[in-house]
Amino acid sequence: MELRSLKDMKIPLYGEHVLAYFFVFAAVNALLAYSQVSLEGKLWVSLLGLVIPFFSAFLTLPAKIKEKVPVYSVETFTTPGVIWAWVAFMALAVRLGQTHVPGYWPVPDEGYSFYLSHSLEQKWVWRIFWSQTQIPSGFYDLLGVFYNFIPPSLFSICLFPALFSIFTLVPVYFGWRGFFSSSFRMILFFLISFNFGFLYTGRFCLYPVLVLFWTVLALALLTSWHEKKTHYGGRKWGLALGVVTGAGFFIGITWPVVALAVLLVVSGEHPFFREFLKRIKAEWLFWVSIVGLALLFVVLAFQSNYGGHIREEWALRKGMDWQKQFLDTVSNFTGLFWGCNVQNSYGPVWGGVLNPLLGSFFFVGVLKCFELRKILWIRWLMISFFLMMVPGLITKNYDLFRVVQVFPLLLLITAFGVQTVLLSVLKTKSQKFVFLVLILSVGLDFRHLWITYHPSTPTAYSGAPSREEFSRAYEILEVKNHELGPGYLLFDLHPTTGNQTLTLATYPFSGTCNPKIPVVQLKWVALIEDYNYLPFLAKRFTKAQWFKLFPEGAKDNLAGNVWLLGLLPIDSFDPKTLERWIRADKAFRDLIWLSVNTVGNRNRDELFRGLAGLYPAVQGDPLLESLYWEMVFDFHSWENIYGDKNTAVHYPAGFSAIQNALRNGYPTAYFYNELGGFLALQKDYLRARQAFLKAIHSKVNYTSAEYNLKALEQTTGLP
Repeated sequence: MELRSLKDMKIPLYGEHVLAYFFVFAAVNALLAYSQVSLEGKLWVSLLGLVIPFFSAFLTLPAKIKEKVPVYSVETFTTPGVIWAWVAFMALAVRLGQTHVPGYWPVPDEGYSFYLSHSLEQKWVWRIFWSQTQIPSGFYDLLGVFYNFIPPSLFSICLFPALFSIFTLVPVYFGWRGFFSSSFRMILFFLISFNFGFLYTGRFCLYPVLVLFWTVLALALLTSWHEKKTHYGGRKWGLALGVVTGAGFFIGITWPVVALAVLLVVSGEHPFFREFLKRIKAEWLFWVSIVGLALLFVVLAFQSNYGGHIREEWALRKGMDWQKQFLDTVSNFTGLFWGCNVQNSYGPVWGGVLNPLLGSFFFVGVLKCFELRKILWIRWLMISFFLMMVPGLITKNYDLFRVVQVFPLLLLITAFGVQTVLLSVLKTKSQKFVFLVLILSVGLDFRHLWITYHPSTPTAYSGAPSREEFSRAYEILEVKNHELGPGYLLFDLHPTTGNQTLTLATYPFSGTCNPKIPVVQLKWVALIEDYNYLPFLAKRFTKAQWFKLFPEGAKDNLAGNVWLLGLLPIDSFDPKTLERWIRADKAFRDLIWLSVNTVGNRNRDELFRGLAGLYPAVQGDPLLESLYWEMVFDFHSWENIYGDKNTAVHYPAGFSAIQNALRNGYPTAYFYNELGGFLALQKDYLRARQAFLKAIHSKVNYTSAEYNLKALEQTTGLP
């Protein structure tokens, strides 16, 4: 038997075996997304199951387009109104269902969204950029308006993004009516209704849900403008497109790539200068609106020193970790199909944004796009896809939401794949099989979404209470509210700024934050503090109830923050002390608000001036003094690690803060442990040892003092 030469070997024609290629892609995607195969094994699977089949299909694509009608214009099945209504109803039900997920607790970033926006409900503040990350104001402005109608709560923080997730479906239905066939639009509408990426984005009260809606709206308007540009009515669509595209700069940091994709269409049809000038004259409403809004954004950005966070996240810099950056960059692509480099960020946790079945449809769709590449808008689609991936590729620390604007194009290409497979099985009348595959795909996405609501690992300790601790605290506080009504919830009387979700959850019965609650209704006080304060607070407030807030099974002497919830009757206080605590809570809250809105690389003198001015409000009260000096210590420690790193200033200031806390406040194990660390750095080993021993022998010790003492003795040889 003679071996056939490579020239004689025939590659299976892709056009005749579309369904077979689909199954190969689906099997490989499932293996890559769900299996525990080693990295080397997955690379071999990718090569043999994806790369080689994909290029073999690419090599057998026809040189010329065979279809007289493009795939996106073909009717592959009938779409009666009842089908549209059923899909829309189910999409609506799923999104509203996300507002009532058992056991759900908001992520810390959602607490920040509330923290920054709820003040707008009471007094409007004109800011163009919010938080340390300098997020454009559009999302927070809309959330502040929303809170005027539906006050902050666990329900409203879920309802707001759910509404925008619902609004996203409207331009999908109306925007592409004249451009795509009814069956193709139904496929796209179905995919966007139940895809994990859209549902996952819609579960967070964060600005990406608005970016996603705005992107879909801009693309729908772009299509409508393109269809009607030769008519007088096209100018109205041009104005709408220009306003939406220009306003997008005030919506999200990544918007410039979407605006560039829109400009590629509006200006790209006439590349020569004279023709371009004619296009500007014909579409002057579009250009005036988008240029005017873009210039306004640039001026305001310049005045606000915009760009600090972008520079911090820029990946291509001296001293970057190339290996980690490679994993982060690759994750932006792999996260769409098989999973990502899991870290402290947003992203898929069970496969990718597309499940293995939709991923297979996507690869079939990519091949169809290559086949139709001579069509101008298909070229735009492929270019825009990679353009919208740029924000994730050029920044460090993978975050799925940096490429959220690519989701509509991702599913548009996937719809190409579904339509192509449907066309390939028309002769065999196997369309029902394809529909069953799509339904199975919905099941996979729902399971993936459910897993994101209930992660398998508890939140790590990070200086702020975890979701498990806050969830337990909320259950206790809710019972207290049912018994006695609202109370003074002094949750800003602790120095951490890391998690405001409990303040959000308890807003309906918090007399501290909610101005609509009459003072006469407030019968009790609640506060959350480091558990090391318990001996001092229990002695001072004998009528109080105290609850330990760490997850079940956690051991005593846990090194890290363990949190304490205190419920104190009003009669535990004399009126002056209570009034002072309330004023101090407000002062701490204002300072935290300023800290949250101070960009990390900017001069923080205003913050430290505010910190110094706060001292008279706490002076003389041992708890307030302790919390104040702990905050001073935390702010200076942050500067040493992340800020200006001027250790000559911040190291002595931090050391002095710990000494003042021990002198004027409650001498807890936490302060003794930190004092021991400072003394060890000063090589005062005997006094450092004494400080660690005082922490260890405190009535309550949830610190790392025991570990630090052993390390000190091993290093110095002290007995």
